[in-house]
This record gives sequence, C-alpha cells and structure tokens, in this order.
Amino acid sequence: MKNKSNHQMDVMEVGDGMKIVKTIRNKKRSRGIKNEQGAALAYVVVVMTVVFLLMGAMITISMGENDQAMYQTNYMKAYYIARAGAESMAMEMERMDNAHFEQFLDEQVAKSSDVLDGEGDLEVSVIKDGDKYRVSSLGTYKSTRASVNIVMSYKDKTELDFGVYAKEAMSNLNVDGDDFDGILASGGDIKFGTSSKNNDDVDLSPFTTNHVSIIVPDLSSFSIAYDIDLDTDDHFTITDSATIIDWDMKSNKKLTIDTTSANYKKGPVEDYDEKFRLLNTSSSSEKWMILLVKGEAIMDGDIEVTGNHNLMVIIEDAFYLGGELRIQNNNRVEFYIMDESNSSPSHNKFKDGGHDFFDLVIAGNNVIGHHGLNKNANLLNFYIHGSNTFSNNVLMNTNAKFCGYIIGPEAYVRVKNGNTDIYGGIYAKEVDLLAQISYEQPDNSDDTYTLYKQMSIDYWE
Repeated sequence: MKNKSNHQMDVMEVGDGMKIVKTIRNKKRSRGIKNEQGAALAYVVVVMTVVFLLMGAMITISMGENDQAMYQTNYMKAYYIARAGAESMAMEMERMDNAHFEQFLDEQVAKSSDVLDGEGDLEVSVIKDGDKYRVSSLGTYKSTRASVNIVMSYKDKTELDFGVYAKEAMSNLNVDGDDFDGILASGGDIKFGTSSKNNDDVDLSPFTTNHVSIIVPDLSSFSIAYDIDLDTDDHFTITDSATIIDWDMKSNKKLTIDTTSANYKKGPVEDYDEKFRLLNTSSSSEKWMILLVKGEAIMDGDIEVTGNHNLMVIIEDAFYLGGELRIQNNNRVEFYIMDESNSSPSHNKFKDGGHDFFDLVIAGNNVIGHHGLNKNANLLNFYIHGSNTFSNNVLMNTNAKFCGYIIGPEAYVRVKNGNTDIYGGIYAKEVDLLAQISYEQPDNSDDTYTLYKQMSIDYWE
C-alpha cells in the first residue's frame, strides 16, 4: 500500500503531480520574475533619474551658455557704444581751438539715449586731470555696461606733421614730383592741374584731419617807449627793443638787428590761452628782442640778425619782405602778422597783379632764414594770426632759398614763383601751389623748441 501510494504519488507526480510540480515551479518562476522585474524597475528608475539629472544639467548648462552668449553679445554692443563715444569726443577735442579747453577744468558730461537698436545709452565725460585730459565713456545696452577711457594731452610740437598742409581741399596744383620731397596733405581732396608732372612721385595724404593752434603775443597792455623811424635811405642798426612807427627801407639798404641787449621773455600760458604776455627780464635763459611795428612795413633791403639772443617782430598791419634775411649764431626769429582790421593794405607791393591783397608778401631773393650745410628751419617762423571772422593771407613770390615755417590755421597761402626753394613747411587753411617749386620737408630733429601746440591721444585705458 505504501508503495502503491508512493507509486500513486509517483503517478500523481507524473500525471497530475506534474501540473502540481509545474504549478509549483511556475509559481516559483513567477516569483523570480517578479523579483527580477522589481530589481530592473529600480535600475531603470535609477538610470532614468540619472538621465533626467544629466538632461537637467545639460539644459541648465545650455541655458547658462545662452545667458552667457546673450551677456557677451550685449556687452560687446555696450563696449562699442562706449568706444564710439570716446573716439568721437577725442576727435572733437583734436579739432578744438585751445580756447575751448578751459571748460574742462570742471567735468563736462554729455549723454545720449537710444543710440543702438533703439536701446543703447551713452554717457561721455571729460575733465582735466593735472596736465592730462581724461575722456571717460560709458555704454549701456539692455542693462549691460562697458566703459572706455582715453587719456589726452595738449602737447608741445617741434615740427609739422606734414610738409605742406591745407585744412581745405587742394585743387589745380602745379607740382613736379621729382622736386617735391615731403608729404602733401589736406583735410579734403588733392587734385593736380594739367601742368603738373610726376604726380605719382608725390607723397599724398588727402582727407587727413590735422589741427594746429598757435599762440600770439598779447598786445592789449603792451608797449615799448623807444620809437624808431625806418623810413630811411641809409643802412640802419637796431640794438634795443623798440616800436617802429614807420618802416620803408629801400632795396640797396641793410638793416642789422643786434639782439645782444634782448630784455623780454614769453610769459607762461595755460592750455586754453590764445595769447602770451611779454615780460621784462634780465635773467631768463631765453631772451627776446621785441620790435613792435605800427602800420604797414616795407623792407626792400636786406635784414641780418646778429647777437646771441632771439628776435620777435610783431606786425600790427602788413609786411613786405623784398630782400634777404640772414640769421647768424642760431638766433630764433619769429614774425607775427597780427592785422585784425580786415582791411586791405594800401601799398601796391601787397597786391598780386594789382588785384588780391596780402598781409605778408615774401618776395626776397638769395637766402631767407638759416640756410647752408647745417640749415635749420625751426629758427625762422612766420605766424599768421586769424579767426573765423578775419584772415591774414600770404604771398610767396620769391626766387630765394627759404628756410623756415609759415603757420596760419586761418590763412590763405599762395606760392607762385617756380624758382622758390623751400626747406621747412606750410600750414594754412588754404594753399595754392601755382608753380613747380623745389621743396624739402625737414627730417625729425632734436630741436626741443615749441613750434606750436596740438591736442592728441596719449593712451587708451
């Protein structure tokens, strides 16, 4: 029975038992699958969590990168707004007459809005800081800010930047490039006439801004008690500063000016001063003899400057130089053409062809200035005073060797004699080169004497 029952159990095991066994085994497998599915789900959840975290981090990074890119874009726009403001102000200051610099003793601020895409804002300030001028520009674009600073100064200049420069356009020029050794520059266009030759050999610089300011003597309270009459047919020697009440010397006469007893000096000036005072001195290292000329001056004869000091000739009206002018001992000679009457000179010598009038006529011959092996253009300077309401004009109609500078920011200069030989420079509002002159621009020298002053950029911050 036991065996049978065992057999039945075996049968049952083989028959229904298999189902039971299978059922039991299926249940065990089902529990195993459920356990495996539970572990897989947990794994998937972990993996998905990590993926979502990574995706979230990537989205955050991406959004951060987008924010950073947007910030960089806005910053660059703000920077270029600031840079444009700083550059514009610096350019304007370079063009300013020095009288305007006084305003910068107190900070000056300019503002502008909606300068870029209807949103950009600009604020530019300028203030004098010691001997420097600080231009500070702040640009803002969509709450993002950037700043640009430029430091400028009003520099002493010892030579012209260009050989011949006109603030306005130059046209119909008559030049031989083989005989023109220097830079021909203009604030406008430069055009040659049909008679010009070898134009390609000329170093041109058109559409170039170059602002020069000159400082002239202050004559409002200046006088010299010692008077001289130079309406003479004889040779004449001047040994002291003087007021020349009449000057008309003939072509065969010589005027010697001995500067040994020079007793004046130039007074100090601020950047914004347009005039300098003349002060008596007995100990200055740079003494000047002063000749204050009343009315028109005609010098058909020769001038020789001697002694060991400097000479300043102040012409209150017009000056005609028909002879030579020689400088000995490296004296500095400065002529100031100061006529503010805006009336025409009366003598025909100041006319060109009987029509146009000029306040300075250089018609001499041989040598005008310090010429020779060691020629120095810095020793002879003609300063032509002028303003927006009047100008003093210059005619160069000479066959001399001219060694010096003619500087007249508001003047008109006409050069019409092809035998003219110029070593130096010309700076004027307008320049007409009507003849094929011989011209040479001086090389940079070690001379430290101030020829003029000019506002320019020192550095960027």
